[in-house]
Amino acid sequence: MNDLEYQLINEAHFNYGNTLFAMRGSVLAIEREIAKGNIPADSNEFKNVVRGYTILDLNYQCIDTSRYDKEHGGLIMREIKEQRLPELRQLIEDFKRALECSDKEELQEKLQYLKRSVCDLSSLGSRFCCLPKYQQYRKKHRERSG
Repeated sequence: MNDLEYQLINEAHFNYGNTLFAMRGSVLAIEREIAKGNIPADSNEFKNVVRGYTILDLNYQCIDTSRYDKEHGGLIMREIKEQRLPELRQLIEDFKRALECSDKEELQEKLQYLKRSVCDLSSLGSRFCCLPKYQQYRKKHRERSG
């Protein structure tokens, strides 16, 4: 792996997995509250979902995905940046509107879409981590770290 390849992968490597893990936990906590009959309006868990989206969005705004070919995760990164993150933003807005209406059925429906979106983003991250170039990056990063 040459230095340019390392730099490209390093730029793309941020706390994506940790962010999505936290978002999944928050979505599950919201799901439990709704199952108990509570409407989690203005909950910290929903704020955590919004915060996670913001972190992902800001990170992807800083990455020029056109610099990445398929081998370096370009297809995955473009799908996340151009399709999945805008979709997640819309689902968050839809869920927020359902929270404001306090309609339990609509809330459950919107939550399922939100949950699916977060899981899909997590799956894309897993696919990125399985790329041979990413595996080479991790090996080289461990060597550089000592």
